[in-house]
Amino acid sequence: MLYLIAATSLYIVWRACREWRFDGVTVTRAIPLFMSVPLLLCYVWIFKLHPVFRWWSDPGSRPPRPWVLAFSFGLPLLLLMSSLESLRKRPLSEAGRVSICCLLSASLLVYTYPLLHFSFQFATDIAIPLVFVAIIGMEDVWSKWRLNSKWQTWLIVGSFLVVNSLASWTLVAREVKEVRQGEFRVDAGVLEGYAWLDRNSHSGAVVLADYDNSNRHPQYTHDNVFCGYYNAVRYSEKRQEVDRFLSPETTNAYREGLVKQVSVEFVVLQSDEDQKLFHLKDAPFLRETFRNDAVVIYAVV
Repeated sequence: MLYLIAATSLYIVWRACREWRFDGVTVTRAIPLFMSVPLLLCYVWIFKLHPVFRWWSDPGSRPPRPWVLAFSFGLPLLLLMSSLESLRKRPLSEAGRVSICCLLSASLLVYTYPLLHFSFQFATDIAIPLVFVAIIGMEDVWSKWRLNSKWQTWLIVGSFLVVNSLASWTLVAREVKEVRQGEFRVDAGVLEGYAWLDRNSHSGAVVLADYDNSNRHPQYTHDNVFCGYYNAVRYSEKRQEVDRFLSPETTNAYREGLVKQVSVEFVVLQSDEDQKLFHLKDAPFLRETFRNDAVVIYAVV
């Protein structure tokens, strides 16, 4: 919605400046924007002011450098660059102006980080107006090709599509390679531990585990994890606490305080983690309830 508001606003200002007309007509065109203000204020309250939900806006990542983002679009960018001269010379239609406004708005919103922590999601809104603007700029050239030789036109268009699909083929090949190497397999022993935990815990029981195990739990059990997906509330703080819990240098007194504070009911460790935390077996607040070659599960007592 923010992307559409920005694009519409830019188009209204562009048209008003072109017509030298700032009157009731311009205000009328902006009415849809005013209608969106209450919803935007609601979003600000939820994601910036609300005592709980505002934590959801903390994650996010800095967008890449502009030239990296630009070249990531591949063939559409090359088409746009080749059509810039034509765009400069020819009069733009209203559709062309709207497409340019959409392209500029999405490109600017990407770099509103850290004001908008999820600003990079606007990068997906760049592709469609980018293609539209490039096609508008090359319309005359393609019309000449079509008049001169239809087979040549189809050959060029087909070549563009093939080149543009190379990225998809590369991604598919990479995923197939990772699958063949077992990157997405889960150890049968780990699945056995999840099954045991699902049978022997009540729905919503809090589980403390490392990042990999925490992200798998929702798929295989009905439990809740203390620190799972990176977009979780207060993720960075929780991740630090989990890392400290799993550190061999940490005292059992700290671990006991943590599990009591956040009401953890089960601690799930991979076999290598359990070997490093050999003194955890003697902790009075934990009782071993499940063990195999892949995973160890402790219940908090």
